[in-house]
Amino acid sequence: MVLILSRGQGGFSVNKALEIENLKDASYIFQRVNHEFIKLSGAIYDLKITKEMRTAATSARAKYMQYLESERSKEKTETKQLKRKALEEEIDFLKQKKMFLQRTCTKQMRKQMI
Repeated sequence: MVLILSRGQGGFSVNKALEIENLKDASYIFQRVNHEFIKLSGAIYDLKITKEMRTAATSARAKYMQYLESERSKEKTETKQLKRKALEEEIDFLKQKKMFLQRTCTKQMRKQMI
């Protein structure tokens, strides 16, 4: 976890590089939407906080946790699918090997009979 100090101090120019690495695309989009909304409102002090804004802010954590849970479940299903695919490939390989061995056994049995 990285602490980003944004006071505009010249000694903290590393923060921009860290900020770029730490924020994901969705975070940049939401940051830009908020910035545009504040610009359209005039100034941050003129911004009227509505009931919808308060409910959105209070439910943001729950939505984020739900998003994380969905990402975890996607990852689990992907790993299960990969494991299943690997097992299916191994089964196919063993079936082919069995068929090959059966063919060679029958060929050798025929040779012995002659």
